Amino acid sequence: MKIEYWSQPVGWIMALLLLGGTVAAILTLTGRIGINRKSEGTISQLKFYPALKVLETTIVMDKAWKGHTAGQFAFVTTDKKRGLTLILLPLHGVVKIVNLFLSLKHLAIIQAG
Repeated sequence: MKIEYWSQPVGWIMALLLLGGTVAAILTLTGRIGINRKSEGTISQLKFYPALKVLETTIVMDKAWKGHTAGQFAFVTTDKKRGLTLILLPLHGVVKIVNLFLSLKHLAIIQAG
C-alpha cells in the first residue's frame, strides 16, 4: 500500500483491520478464546466393541456444561501425551451424560443419552 493512502479513508480502514487482527492474534496466542466455555466430565463407563474396533466412553459432565447445538465440536483430552482430539457434536441438546464412540483411528461420534 502506498504511504499516501494511510491518510485517506482506505488507510483508516486498513489500520482498523490491522488492529483487529492484532487483537485477535494476541487473544489466540494467550489462550483466551473459549476460556469461559470450558467444562469437564468424569468417565463413568468404558465398553470396547472388538468387531468394530470402537471404544464407547460414557462421560458425566459437570455443572458448567451448557449443552450444544448440532455441528459444534469439542476438544477432548484422554491422554496428555497424545494431546487434544477433535470431537464433532452432531446432536442438539443439554445433556449431562455424553457417550463417545472412539475408533482406533481417533475418529469420534457423540451420542447424547
